[in-house]
Amino acid sequence: MEQSGIFESGWLPSYLPRSAHDIQESHDIDTNYVEASFQFDIGDTDSIKSNCTLASETNEVTTYACGIYEIELFKGGRGELRSKYR
Repeated sequence: MEQSGIFESGWLPSYLPRSAHDIQESHDIDTNYVEASFQFDIGDTDSIKSNCTLASETNEVTTYACGIYEIELFKGGRGELRSKYR
C-alpha cells in the first residue's frame, strides 16, 4: 500500500492494518467521499485501536470512529472504510 502512494494522495488513512490487502477503493473528487473494502489479519488492529475510538461492537463486527472515517472490522478478517460525510 505504501508503495502505491495511496496514503500520500489522502484517500486512505495510514493507520489501516499493515496486513491490509485486496484493497478496493473508490472516491469522489467532487465531494471527497471515500469508501474502501479490504482483507486483513484479524490480529493486526493495533494501529486502528490507537488512532480511533471504539463506536460499537457486536458478535460480527467492531466499528471505529476515526475522525472523518468510520471503519468496520468484521470477525472474519474483512474491513470496510467510508467517509462520514457525502
